[in-house]
Amino acid sequence: MAAGANAQKLTEKDIQGHWNLMVFDISGIILDIKNDKVTISEEMKGDMDEETVAAITDGMTGTLEVFKGAYIDFNGKNATVFLDGEDKGTFEVTQRDGKNYVTITYTEDGTEDEYEIAVKGKELHVYAEEEGKPMEFIYEKK
Repeated sequence: MAAGANAQKLTEKDIQGHWNLMVFDISGIILDIKNDKVTISEEMKGDMDEETVAAITDGMTGTLEVFKGAYIDFNGKNATVFLDGEDKGTFEVTQRDGKNYVTITYTEDGTEDEYEIAVKGKELHVYAEEEGKPMEFIYEKK
């Protein structure tokens, strides 16, 4: 799922604008917000039986509503992130080991989040990890 080495070198200018969340991939559980469906990758299905797959899919379907309307907005040096609430701050794009990263510093408490990013066509891919599990957010430019 990770982007790997990117040939492109992104700057703050490259990600300016309003980006709506389309897809959220949580370690192979794929929430397709744009098309209102949940799927599980073949890799994750592994040895799961159909009942387990159906239970996970059904359980995650309600989560789709939570992410409808989610977005990231980059305007100048300012960032607004809306997932389950709105967070504002400033951002910076950097490169390391051939990969692009965005660091957002939140105004409210001064904390920082750093994410690997890639722009593919009109999509912004944001890679994160939580509790050792990889996640990918795919945003579409509005």
